[in-house]
Amino acid sequence: MAFGQSIVLSGDPGTRFEEGIISGTPKPGTCMTIKNAAKVGTRYTWEAFNAGGRDGGFQIIAVLREDDLSGVINSTAYVSGTRGFLYIPRAGDKLNMLVADLTGTASASELYEIGELFTPQDLTGKLLPSNLATNPVRKPFAALEATVLSSAYTADTLTAMMFTGF
Repeated sequence: MAFGQSIVLSGDPGTRFEEGIISGTPKPGTCMTIKNAAKVGTRYTWEAFNAGGRDGGFQIIAVLREDDLSGVINSTAYVSGTRGFLYIPRAGDKLNMLVADLTGTASASELYEIGELFTPQDLTGKLLPSNLATNPVRKPFAALEATVLSSAYTADTLTAMMFTGF
């Protein structure tokens, strides 16, 4: 499903790489926001996307990257309180993103086409198709591959997406 092994796929990602302290145990490909907590030195604490109860709410979006300095692969969850690596995308960036487990929902057998819009789910940071999100404020990701949810989108599936910026 994913394109390659890295979270950031864009050929020229620029300098929007961040380091921080991770709160919780998210996996690479999760949308993250700055947590209301004290900084540790010069690093902020980051948590799974938290927009106060609104899927896709207006918060800065950073994407949790794999810890390639430690040789940890993209399917390994971070440990709470450890150093984490993030990327702040701009419109047009391609990334491998985690999609929420949608099996068992009314729309679990739907086909999602290339270009389908997705939004970060509040408190998990995983992406939801915008038609399944709860009052999405924005839809900042578009699918770069087509799939049938029931056969492919299970827990912690990385999927190629493009950041739309809106």
